[in-house]
Amino acid sequence: MKHTILFLAANPTGTNQLALDCEARAIHVELERSGQRDQFEFLTRWAAEPLDLLRELRRLKPMVVHFSGHGEGPRDLHTSENEQRRDVGGGASGSDVMQHGLYFRAADGTAHLVSAPAIEQTFGAAGSSVRLVVLSACYSDAQAQALLAHVDCVVGMHGAIHDATARLFAVGFYGGLGEGEPIGTAFRQGRAAISLERSLDSDLPQLKVRPGVNADRLVLTEEPVALSPKHSPLRAGSGSHSGLRGIEGSHPSLIIDDVIVGKKRKCIRLDIRIRSASERIINITRADVHILQRLPCMSVFKSSADYDMIIDAEHNMTPVSHVLRSNEVDRFVLSLGFSKYNTSCLFSAEIILLYNGNCNAISKAVEFDSAF
Repeated sequence: MKHTILFLAANPTGTNQLALDCEARAIHVELERSGQRDQFEFLTRWAAEPLDLLRELRRLKPMVVHFSGHGEGPRDLHTSENEQRRDVGGGASGSDVMQHGLYFRAADGTAHLVSAPAIEQTFGAAGSSVRLVVLSACYSDAQAQALLAHVDCVVGMHGAIHDATARLFAVGFYGGLGEGEPIGTAFRQGRAAISLERSLDSDLPQLKVRPGVNADRLVLTEEPVALSPKHSPLRAGSGSHSGLRGIEGSHPSLIIDDVIVGKKRKCIRLDIRIRSASERIINITRADVHILQRLPCMSVFKSSADYDMIIDAEHNMTPVSHVLRSNEVDRFVLSLGFSKYNTSCLFSAEIILLYNGNCNAISKAVEFDSAF
């Protein structure tokens, strides 16, 4: 299954004419020459209007969204006027978030400013498939910060960015992603590409990361972890579930894209990002946490009061009722409590989801600790 990269470009009438086509071409070329080019589908949408963002998020369900165009924010007085930069007008007050935004094309071709809260609301309503956003526009770090409510990683620009700088960052960044690098590594490679030709601009791109997400381990092209028979609590001989098939060949119907670890109310919260790769409805019926390794920590453990599952054995399970429709992207949260450990522990575990009558399963490795 290919991962969609949606490239939205807007250069409205009355704004500086930018080389957005050159940026799109640079991304396409880097992906095509990369080792994992077959993992991505690069789609462009030109003269993007505000509603195009909602429509394309809903229709394409992209994993990556890249906006290229003009942004609004406080003007950098040291910016050179001799190059095409990606802001409009005199800039806004740095304290007024509503004046930070991105310029889309209005129906009459002129510039239409879409505020940071409106962009955040749109991703919250239709962007559940998106894991990475790149805002290649001036003063876009405020919008990037707002999007962390819904997206794991967002790249924004801290100041005015020029065409050449945006293009260099895209070459380094997407070249890294195309070679299977984690987002954090690809981001540093994007900055390095800027430094090679425009060293003073390399600090303009800023990577914002959602709490609980490790950008240096988040690989967009990573394949789901197949269920290992020796680790399965439902392997042959374990009673009525001896017919577990595990993965359906090399193309599972259910995929765990990621597990985001958080803590709330003295519980471990596992935010499990899942998607259907089937034309049929998938019914998830059970979640298992298989403890692979447990290491004692120094901090004091405090008991949990609100949980879906108590971690007190090697194999831990809870019934689940969660339905995915055809090719749907979704998430659900599993809360873990602890009952028998007097000291905090670091756990290496395998999250196992059983579906379609407990006859199929998929798993994902995860680490968490019981320190609060």
